[in-house]
Amino acid sequence: MKKSILLATFILFFCLGTSYSQSLLSITPNSGVRGQSLTTTVTGAGFFFTMGSYPNQFGLNDFYLKLNNYYIYPSGWSTLIDDDNVSIPWNIPANAPIGNYTVQWDFGWTSFTIPGGFSIADAFVQGNVYWDSDSSLTQNGSENGMANYKVMLLPDSLVTFSTNSGSYSLPAVIGPKNVKILPGNLWNVTTDSVVAVNVIPPVVTGINFGLKGKNDVYKIDVNITGGTPPRCFLNSSYVISITNTGTITCDGEIFFTMSSNLNFISSSIAPNNVTGNTYRWDYTDLQPGELRNIIVICQQPGPFSSITNSVLANAQNPSGNIMYQDEQLQNHAVLCAFDPNDKTAIPAGVQAQNYTLMSDTLDYVIRFQNTGNDTAFNVVLLDTLNTAILDLSSFEIITSSHPVVLEQRTNGRTKFIFNNILLPDSNVNEPGSHGFVRYRCLIKTGLPNNTVLNNTAHIYFDLNPAIVTNTTLNTLVYQIPVGIAEQDASNLVQVLPNPVTEDAIISFTNSDSDLISVKVYDSAGKLIFAETTTGQKSIVKREKLHPGLFIYEVTNTTSGVVSAGKFVVQ
Repeated sequence: MKKSILLATFILFFCLGTSYSQSLLSITPNSGVRGQSLTTTVTGAGFFFTMGSYPNQFGLNDFYLKLNNYYIYPSGWSTLIDDDNVSIPWNIPANAPIGNYTVQWDFGWTSFTIPGGFSIADAFVQGNVYWDSDSSLTQNGSENGMANYKVMLLPDSLVTFSTNSGSYSLPAVIGPKNVKILPGNLWNVTTDSVVAVNVIPPVVTGINFGLKGKNDVYKIDVNITGGTPPRCFLNSSYVISITNTGTITCDGEIFFTMSSNLNFISSSIAPNNVTGNTYRWDYTDLQPGELRNIIVICQQPGPFSSITNSVLANAQNPSGNIMYQDEQLQNHAVLCAFDPNDKTAIPAGVQAQNYTLMSDTLDYVIRFQNTGNDTAFNVVLLDTLNTAILDLSSFEIITSSHPVVLEQRTNGRTKFIFNNILLPDSNVNEPGSHGFVRYRCLIKTGLPNNTVLNNTAHIYFDLNPAIVTNTTLNTLVYQIPVGIAEQDASNLVQVLPNPVTEDAIISFTNSDSDLISVKVYDSAGKLIFAETTTGQKSIVKREKLHPGLFIYEVTNTTSGVVSAGKFVVQ
């Protein structure tokens, strides 16, 4: 009788299937170790488990874990909890392959999978990286966890970075291992810098590393990242991140000078002062290794617009004296049609070949957006870095939109894992459907001139096929080629005076009041000035110019005509 009722219920649900959504949402916990017995809770939506069938109801092997051709089935029947939840027991075989398993339920003629799957390892090695200000070898209540410090598992050569809270986690196989902290030149490790561990299931915890500065150093790193692609007339976000990369707690100020054609909407932290287009935030007690973000929402202008933002931050000692200052200039175009899943290089490089100096530090930003029709539970970015060109030992995460876990191999294969990100789809919450990560890497020394560096990322939303980003291009050189005329050959652009002794006045013909983009680079290829105007000149203040050679690039954004030249500053 019960089977007849269940069959009738199933047929009814199948016939009405177009009127509601069914999905498996999660399995908790979502990881285990080989040889472990555990019970998981599986959560679904739209199945009404109490009225019909649920996973592994009669031990029919319709619910399982799968990795390639290896299957793991529940160790017993499921226990019904309520309409949306069911409890399922497991015995993970001691010889099960290590990896991320697909979790699947074959429900009638339809199969459902759980986003993110289920990870199996021998064990996990976990700990914390913290600022040990008093050298006590333990983290007290006033000592913060330190973000983005590299931890390596040996001899596996598996690398991860500490999260914003200072925690880290490394999957491992059973046996003797070494866990090593790689803190950089400013730090002494107060604890052991290499810890020998015997990895046993399920988790080895408490492998903590304390850091204390060799000297008192004031140093900060400030960045501005476009969190969402800038779409015509719509709101988009900018993430201003500041990290204390020094060894001592500091106070200070952050200044955001917004492009004149943007409209400020809001910010996650109210500014302390607004003067024209410049917004100031005061910060206090920024501890070493601590990262803070300010999210600014601005309305974008219309098509063919160019945006120039700048952010400047200082670090002050207790007396209020500025001990260190960092700044960054951001320039981008407004997009009316775009791919929301993209990759950008900073600096992008100059001229058509994207010439970039060998001495530059390369930042990469990978942006992603959930444009599907349901919440994304896990997002993974896969990026294989060219280890023949990039120095992996200098790799660091700068900031991200959501908490991220990193796994990096010595061959450059790098995974950014956003577990339980719960990224809404763009139809439900467009501003919340975006995410990003920004990281940094130095270029190796001794490379031949004109080395070409390409990079492409792959973005995975849950178990969907990869979305492949655009490919970035940087041509790496020791000196930016400047084989162009002192003045633009068409005489449409002039720099006065030349040589420049005070302010540089860049004048150009613009009788139709078109939108003109003006950029100036130094001989190292660094962008030192950028603005857009509908007038016929731009003025570069003398304080931005040092003696030497500079390159200008003037672009009529309406006609697309680009004029370039160089000038000398005495």
